Amino acid sequence: MAVLKILQNALIKNFQVKLFSLLIAFFLWLYVVTDNYFIYKVKIPLILSNKPQNKVLLNPVPSDVSIEVKGTGKDILRFLYANKKIVINIKNLENSAQYRLSVDMIKGIPENSGIRPIRIINPKKINVQVDEFFVKKVPVVPDIHLKPMDGYIQVGDVCLEPDSIIISGPRSKVKSLKMVVTDSVFYSKIIKDFKGEVELINPDKGAIEISRKKVKYKAKFQRIGERIFTRIPVEVINVPKGISVIVVPSTMTLRLQAGVEVLSKIDKSMIKATIDFRSRNRYPNKKLSAVIELPDNIITYEAKPQFFEIIVE
Repeated sequence: MAVLKILQNALIKNFQVKLFSLLIAFFLWLYVVTDNYFIYKVKIPLILSNKPQNKVLLNPVPSDVSIEVKGTGKDILRFLYANKKIVINIKNLENSAQYRLSVDMIKGIPENSGIRPIRIINPKKINVQVDEFFVKKVPVVPDIHLKPMDGYIQVGDVCLEPDSIIISGPRSKVKSLKMVVTDSVFYSKIIKDFKGEVELINPDKGAIEISRKKVKYKAKFQRIGERIFTRIPVEVINVPKGISVIVVPSTMTLRLQAGVEVLSKIDKSMIKATIDFRSRNRYPNKKLSAVIELPDNIITYEAKPQFFEIIVE
């Protein structure tokens, strides 16, 4: 313990002086070291300048280039903080061209600097392709899966806001696109109206721009109920002129299953039951079933009776 206390006292005594001396020694060492020559690898931006009017890149090009430089430590430090870059002028590019990169293309080397670019490491060449700029409106298709709790049902489809967006980019890519799809979403045990926001999937990042990154979605959910409609008239259609027919029985009873709010808005005038007279010729001496037209969002229905007789008078 005594030895430890002596060491602590030795470190604490004149601490500021010792710290200052250490910093001076460090900077002296740094000054000497940075006068030495080094070979250093660094990434610099790759810039395409003077893009042709109404043209866009068909495929993305690398955003930077790895190079190797030689210089003193001081020169390399200055180079790292300089606005260095490789610039390729594509003003006269019609469709596509290949450019071989060289150290002569490097711009922004500080003046009076001893830095010397040695070589291009990667990429050594780039392919640049341009295409006509094209804009198009496409629908958004939801990949949204909403599962209600038992005893409940989703009423209608998932609604998107907006349901379409603008995409832009190379004509050859944009023109062939028919839609943009949302990210995949899944929720379960839903018992009430549900809404949220979902990201859109860019079909070709780097080449195609989409007018927005997200859309809103919503869906209606209701508790499942049942309702019985009696004395629904059954009508015979496509009866030839001069012929009179009757249907036996002349009405039916329907048991409908749907969301409770959907059922509350249904009346008999929205239900239609018909039998095509021509089917009597295809199925002689047989009772016929009726075609039932119902409002939207009906889950199931049960009709009684299921078969009817057409009597020609």
